[in-house]
Amino acid sequence: MKTLYFVAGLPRSGSTMIINLLKQNPQVEGYAVSSLSSLIANIIANWNNMEANREFPDENAKINVLKAVLNNYHNASSKEIVFDKDRMWVTQIGLLKKLLPYDIKMLCPVRSPAEIITSFEKIKRNNPLSVVAGDNGGLTIAARALYYSGPAGILGLAHAGIKDAVIQGYKDNMLFVDYNRFCNSPKSQMKRIYDFFELPKFEHNYKKISIHSHVEALQSCSAQRISSERRSRSRTTRTRKRILLPAISSLPLFL
Repeated sequence: MKTLYFVAGLPRSGSTMIINLLKQNPQVEGYAVSSLSSLIANIIANWNNMEANREFPDENAKINVLKAVLNNYHNASSKEIVFDKDRMWVTQIGLLKKLLPYDIKMLCPVRSPAEIITSFEKIKRNNPLSVVAGDNGGLTIAARALYYSGPAGILGLAHAGIKDAVIQGYKDNMLFVDYNRFCNSPKSQMKRIYDFFELPKFEHNYKKISIHSHVEALQSCSAQRISSERRSRSRTTRTRKRILLPAISSLPLFL
C-alpha cells in the first residue's frame, strides 16, 4: 500500500517547486495539483443525497468507499510514497486520521501575505487578459488584494484553513516551510522535510528544478535563479512597499 502525504499551505509559497524537487527522488511521486481532496469532500457532501443511504444509513460503507478512494487514487504510479497537493487538505486532517492507518503528515509552505499578493499582481500584469486566482474581476490593486485575502479568496481560504487546523490541535501534523528560507537554504530546509516525513535519503540536484503552473510554461529553476532572488530582494521590497502597502493596509486577516 502506498504511503500518502499531503501538501497544503499558502498559495505562491513554493509548494510546486518543493514537490518537483521531491520527485527527483526515485521513490517519491508528487503532483502540483490533484482533485483527490475535492473528490473526498464531494463524496461526504453528497452521500445522503442518495435515497438508499438516507433510508438505510451505513457508516461502514461510507468509510470503506472513502478509504478505497484514498488508497487507489494514485495507483497509476509505481512509486510507494506520494505527495498529494490541495490547500484544503488542512480542513480534513481529522477525517484523514480516521481513514488512514498511519500518522497524518502535511507539508505547509508559507510566505508573507504581502509577497503573495505581489506575486499574484505580477502574474496579473504579465497576463492582463487572464483572470488570476479567481480575482473576481477586481479593477484595482486594492480590490484584488482585498479579494485574495478575504473569506472567499485563495489566500483567505488557505489562511483560515491553516488557522483552524492549528486551533483544533493538529499543529504537530503539519510542517511549515518558509518560502524565503527555502530559497536561501534549500539543503537545510529539505533536510527538515526529509526528517519530518522520514523519507529515504537522496541527494537532490538544486541546479535544475522543473516547475509548472497554470500561468507559466515549464521552466527551470537553477541555483543562479535562487541567488538572483536574494540579490533582488531589497529591490522587490521597495517595489512591494510602493505598490502594495496602501492596498494591504486594510486586509481583513493578516495585518
